[in-house]
Amino acid sequence: MADRDSAQGAGSSLDEGTRVTLGNGRASDRAGTAPRTTATRTTRQTDTAWDPNIGPTHRRKGPALALILLVGLAGCTTSTKVQRQERQARFEETRAAQERSGRRKTKRRDARPLIQTPELVRLDALARRLNADPRPLERPCANAICTRRVLDRVFKRLDRLDARRQGHIRILQLGDSHIAADYITRTIRDELQARFGNGGRGLVAIGQKSRYGGRALSRTGWERHRIVDEGQAGKPFGVTGMAIEAARGGAEATFSLVPEDDVVSIYYHAHPGGGAFRVFAEDEELLYVDTDADSAESRVATVPIPMHRMGDVVPPELLRIRTDSGHVRLMGISFESDEPGIILDAIGPVGADANVYLTFDQASMRAHMRELKPDLVVLMVGGNDGLAVRKAVRSLDEVRQQHVDLITAVKQHAPDAACLVWAPMDAGERLDDGLVISKRYIEEIRDLQRETALEMGCAFWDTYESMGGSGSFGRWLEEGIMNSDMVHPRAKGGDLMGHLFARAFMSAYLGR
Repeated sequence: MADRDSAQGAGSSLDEGTRVTLGNGRASDRAGTAPRTTATRTTRQTDTAWDPNIGPTHRRKGPALALILLVGLAGCTTSTKVQRQERQARFEETRAAQERSGRRKTKRRDARPLIQTPELVRLDALARRLNADPRPLERPCANAICTRRVLDRVFKRLDRLDARRQGHIRILQLGDSHIAADYITRTIRDELQARFGNGGRGLVAIGQKSRYGGRALSRTGWERHRIVDEGQAGKPFGVTGMAIEAARGGAEATFSLVPEDDVVSIYYHAHPGGGAFRVFAEDEELLYVDTDADSAESRVATVPIPMHRMGDVVPPELLRIRTDSGHVRLMGISFESDEPGIILDAIGPVGADANVYLTFDQASMRAHMRELKPDLVVLMVGGNDGLAVRKAVRSLDEVRQQHVDLITAVKQHAPDAACLVWAPMDAGERLDDGLVISKRYIEEIRDLQRETALEMGCAFWDTYESMGGSGSFGRWLEEGIMNSDMVHPRAKGGDLMGHLFARAFMSAYLGR
């Protein structure tokens, strides 16, 4: 939300002739097109129980299973052909069930609020001290006679998820540096997943480091690019605004895995003369992808994660991507669970504003957004737009038009998704006498965002007023939960902001 220098750190189809090799070493020539590059799967073995208060819970099988697996795996180096065929069938069956669950009608059950935990109690108390109160979501009519409102379809899908315990609800949040390290969004994700189920971490920028909310651990032989860097406008970044490129074989990138990761999807760019890469879980090869194509196109390669390391009984903890040869460009990686629940993708290019998202290669962005199939797209820009107005780089009218263009693009890229616009957070400016006041133009940006969102059929949330309105940054700063750059939240400030939105979202869901 601030100047880039001061902000904090941070698929669509296979053409004829595309050659994909599965982890068993056999090659497969795919004729025509397919929605994803998909390898075989290994289902993670867990007991699943349903707690009426918190949804699905998992119990790892105990020592007896470990002993059985250890005996069965002795001398085993890889899965047999029959086992992989069975796992592939289960994988496809799960995908089909998830697709069906989004189309079936169900009766609405009694909706339940967020699960109350000691941490939520503490955040509620903190909000009261700061005079912060989540403003209601504004939801315009979705048809001429106002029998439906924006977000109604999302809420009905949540009802189905709650009743059937099948499938995922996917929220894609496009923001700026406030969520570059998954601050704010991690709390929303945690609270909604505790209530509706954990569908996985979701999409992260390919180079987002693990200590900043991503999964990247290390990389060698790659060059990183960001949409906000000089000369990168118009290049293919998918939806993440970040890419890593390798010009030769032997480049390697590693990512952390957690036991809940059942499926990983790699978002990449295919093009004439593209190179190839391989995907490994620890030392077991899972997938080979050739990115050579007749024309440039952003694609997705999806691979199930085995339930155990080769020859062991514990889940893999490391995902490796290694190039074979040629030019390879990767943009994002999504970690998902087979369990029903919420997936929240958080994308936050440092320094982003509405105009930055318009400089993305829109064909690449569209391809990856259509692969994601979000149910809801949340737009969280405005802080850097205000900065541009304060610096006289652009006018309020230009900012308004850029928001119109961005919402239009989002609706084109994800035609089945609802949209929700956040106002900018408050930001501070310290006067000579030490008093901290709100920066100029925040309210003007908020007003034009609200008008544009409601006119274009998007919901709106007043982040600024939810913090406490004018001067609220100073109170949050005095509490010690905002950074001295007078713009960004610290971890606890991000937790509070995310909690305020989760409360507002659930209030709208329960109060229909």
